[in-house]
Amino acid sequence: MNEQTEKDMIDAAIKDIANGDYVIAPPNDTAHGLLKKLDSSDVDTFEYTVSDVQDAIRDGSLTKKQRQLLIPGIITQNRVLENITHPEEKAAYFRVGFALIDYALLQADREKPFLTLDQREALFKLAESYAEQEDNTTLLEASITLTSSAVVPAAQAIDLLREAVIHPEYSLKRLNELNKIVLAYFNNFSDAIPDICTDAVLHLFYELMTMRHMPQGRLHIKLRQITTKLADAARGGEDAAAIYRNGAWQRVLTQLAVLLQNAPHYAKLRDYVVQVVDDQLRRKLGIDWGNEFFDDGQ
Repeated sequence: MNEQTEKDMIDAAIKDIANGDYVIAPPNDTAHGLLKKLDSSDVDTFEYTVSDVQDAIRDGSLTKKQRQLLIPGIITQNRVLENITHPEEKAAYFRVGFALIDYALLQADREKPFLTLDQREALFKLAESYAEQEDNTTLLEASITLTSSAVVPAAQAIDLLREAVIHPEYSLKRLNELNKIVLAYFNNFSDAIPDICTDAVLHLFYELMTMRHMPQGRLHIKLRQITTKLADAARGGEDAAAIYRNGAWQRVLTQLAVLLQNAPHYAKLRDYVVQVVDDQLRRKLGIDWGNEFFDDGQ
């Protein structure tokens, strides 16, 4: 290769990099190849590919051309709802894997927008549908390629919804339906709901306050609507599943009450949440907080 030709090639490569067209990651794979592997029924192949795609999205090494090919494919063949009612652990791995990719896409787009309007809306809808339908509380075995720690699919569903909700392009119209999505989420469960799931729901509402700065009046309405529905269903004590759901929601409210102690601009909301938790505890234990035993000096 002569010196001029080599210089021309280097100049051309630099120009490609500047235009975002230089393929540097994922290494030794094409967008079509990645999509094929994401459709694999082999868990190991799938997990390694999920890891590659996540890394490429997060470190920004996907080129413009790769994004143009890869992202529409990810949305089209998205597997977050695949076999959603199937109890098999293997099916849950595929849902969680795509949930992690969707999460990475929304997170990266929130920090530096690159998704089209239709792509963003499609991911929002997938996040909502996944949260409304996922009820698998199996603790999936940790995998260094899929995640650094064990994952519960039902908790991952709320994590994905949270990333959608805090996105600046997540519309107020969608946000106004959040109580219905959260209520549907709780109504999916017929057994005890693990703490990792209620922690995820708590995190969702915490981010609504800190990232979206949702007014306390609007948030109050959302919390009250969920509280009323779940409490009414549990009243009477005959429906075990309804009791589990209401108890899980009360755990969310109890933790939220603690978080709100240091949020003076949410004082009215805090008073409401504390009152709900207090009333629930009094009914559960049959205790009158106002009796003489609790008076000062006694």
